[in-house]
Amino acid sequence: MTAAGDAAGRKKISVKVTDYGLQASKITAVECTFADNEDFTGSVTTNFLQGGATISGTLPKTVSYQLVGGFAPDVRYWAKVKIVNERGHEKTFTFWLDGDGTAETFTWAASADGYWNDPVKWTGGSGDEPVRFPHAEDTITWKYPGAGGYTVTLARDESCKMFSEMSSFGNGLTLDLGGHTLALTHNSYAVDLTWGSKGNDDLKRCGSVLVIRNGSFLMPTSLIRVASPLGGSNAGSSTIVLEDHAVLDTALYFMANSSRLFISGGSVLRTRQNLTMSDHTANGKYPRILVSGEGSALEVTSGKDLTVRGGINSLLSVSDGARLTANSLWIGHSNATQAGSVESTNTLARFENGRATLAADIEIGWTDDMDLVPRLLLAGSNTVVTAAGALQLHEGIGASLEFAPGAGGFLQSPLNV
Repeated sequence: MTAAGDAAGRKKISVKVTDYGLQASKITAVECTFADNEDFTGSVTTNFLQGGATISGTLPKTVSYQLVGGFAPDVRYWAKVKIVNERGHEKTFTFWLDGDGTAETFTWAASADGYWNDPVKWTGGSGDEPVRFPHAEDTITWKYPGAGGYTVTLARDESCKMFSEMSSFGNGLTLDLGGHTLALTHNSYAVDLTWGSKGNDDLKRCGSVLVIRNGSFLMPTSLIRVASPLGGSNAGSSTIVLEDHAVLDTALYFMANSSRLFISGGSVLRTRQNLTMSDHTANGKYPRILVSGEGSALEVTSGKDLTVRGGINSLLSVSDGARLTANSLWIGHSNATQAGSVESTNTLARFENGRATLAADIEIGWTDDMDLVPRLLLAGSNTVVTAAGALQLHEGIGASLEFAPGAGGFLQSPLNV
């Protein structure tokens, strides 16, 4: 069952029937109840099957109904649909929907913590509509980062179109999802972390920082761009942090310069794009992807690859029960960026009591002299790295496969040298 609005903003529901139920051949009632509160006080109920009408015939079958009643702009409605078959057996589905408002831009009003659905925390809006808080059609600008950043908390599931500005964010924005879901609906770049400071050769956060915790951040048709796409010295760096069982489902378009991903506390980053460290950057230094802790994972899906590279000292670390899945893992690789082809130096992929499952190959080094000292290191007693394809150890300077002293894990892959 789905609920949606048409071009005129009118609400309708679509019900897909796949089974009439035991010893039944038709549906005799489809009742929809909605209200502007979770207790359904003052609710309105409509039975869409009137005058003996039924749903019958060959399955599956989808039917759509127009909801009766007015839906105020920027107001959330709770709804439930009860479906009854000819034998009196019933099933109820619950959901919520938002009244349609005009597309607006909202800005977080101050460098202070607060709840997403608190109108006082936002400025913006347009026309005669009251300033409330962002909904599915709205764009958000995040400003006022302050020295220590701030936290925005969800009290329920929320949605918006996109984040239009997240630049020079210092210690940054924390989205505490409170166990709920935040959905972004834009079909292109929906989050653009740009122009942060570059990182040093350490494991700290750098540049503009976005922290996501305790819930799901879903961007099924959207892209994230981590740091500026510009090459040369103009490229900035940014950091995404996932913690406390956060889930980020997106297409992570690229990580410029020394941009970093930290995934811990049972969190999962799921991306549907090839993921390349120091992508679109001529002088990327010290990029980091750190995945740590039981249940934490980096999932590069849809047959896409993970490339660990950078101008100097790039690091992929999967440790302490964390896992990586991808098509192929490339360690050290010269990259044709917007600023031209650049070398990759001192590149390390390190697995310490972590797991990797690869549908294709592991490539260490490349076929030219622009890849210096690419390394795959296995450490700890519970490390498992499996590649369905070959492990290719190329002729680049210093390319190596290493096992740390006392390592008890294993690598399962055909070896080509």
